[in-house]
Amino acid sequence: MFVTVALAIGFGVTTVLRSHSKLASGKAPIKSSAPRPILQEVEPARAPGLLNQPSTSESSLSSITDPGVALPAGLEPKSPGAFAKEILDKFLAAKTLAERSPLMETRTPETELAKSCLAGPLPEVTNISVNTVENNAVEQVADIYHTVDFDAGNNRTNPQTILVRIRGSAEPKVVVDPFLDSYGGRL
Repeated sequence: MFVTVALAIGFGVTTVLRSHSKLASGKAPIKSSAPRPILQEVEPARAPGLLNQPSTSESSLSSITDPGVALPAGLEPKSPGAFAKEILDKFLAAKTLAERSPLMETRTPETELAKSCLAGPLPEVTNISVNTVENNAVEQVADIYHTVDFDAGNNRTNPQTILVRIRGSAEPKVVVDPFLDSYGGRL
C-alpha cells in the first residue's frame, strides 16, 4: 500500500512539473473548460447630478467645449461640489427648521426635529472644506462629505462632518440624521 501511494504522489508531481515546464517554454498551455469572460467597452463613469452632461470621451469633448453649444439664458455650468456647497451654506445660514426643511434629507419625525438643534440657528461657521466625495454610479448617488468648523468660543472650534447627497439630477440635500447623532447629541 505504501508503494502504491508513493507511486501516485510521484506521478502527480511529475505531471504538474511537466505541465509547468511546457507553459514556461512557450508550448501550448493546458486547455481550460472554464468559460472566458466577455470583454466589452464600458463608458467612463460620470458623477450623478452633473446636469446630464455627456461623458468626457474624445468624441464628446468637442460638444462640451464647442462654443456653439450654450446653456439656456441665466444658467452657468456648475460642478456638483459647488452646487452641494451652495446648499450647505443655505442650510447652515438658516435660522429656523422651516427654512432648513426643503434642504434636508432625513428619516427623523418632524416632532423630533422640532426639538433638535436644527430648530434654531446654528453657531457661526469658521471654515468649510470638502473631505471626501463618493460616487455610486449604480444608484446614481454622489455623497459629498464636508468638514464644517463651528465656532465654540475662546478661539476653539467644534469640527463636524456633514454629508450632502445628490441623487441623480435632483437638487442636493443635507443628510441630517448623522449630524443629529453627533452634533445634536443623539448618540
